[in-house]
Amino acid sequence: MNFPPPCPLPGLNVDLPYVFLGDGAFALSENLMKPYPGDHKLNTPKRIFNETLSRSRVLSENTFGILTSRFRFFKKPIELMPEKVTQLTMTCVLLHNFLMKSSSSKNIYNPSGTLDKYDNGVFIEGAWRQQVPQNCAIRCVPHIARRSPISATKIRDNFTEYL
Repeated sequence: MNFPPPCPLPGLNVDLPYVFLGDGAFALSENLMKPYPGDHKLNTPKRIFNETLSRSRVLSENTFGILTSRFRFFKKPIELMPEKVTQLTMTCVLLHNFLMKSSSSKNIYNPSGTLDKYDNGVFIEGAWRQQVPQNCAIRCVPHIARRSPISATKIRDNFTEYL
């Protein structure tokens, strides 16, 4: 996927790859981090990793959820050439960023309660989730247990140590 080369995080001597963030439905790999399975006690390294990963992932989910609820053509497969879909998506992302940052439009485009958030460790769904219908192209993926490669497990452990 043409990722930049691995590099160390501040304070670590180990090169770590750039990664995508996923939930438990995805297989852990060297370029896709997912949470540790199971429940973990408060303030343990695995719990801190899972909470940090979840908070980071929510940012992306909010962005795609708002894009889908505001730009309705994302609600179904887009029947255009891939190059046009890329242009269309990038245009929507730019417009989204502009509307989110503009003092005159951000409260209209993104009213209070639109975004998912955490309140004292409790996940609260944003209003955009009610605006995405069940037959939408964005769907939940079922969790499937998979054995992770040792190299991916070591990378996740290094990120956990960093956090």
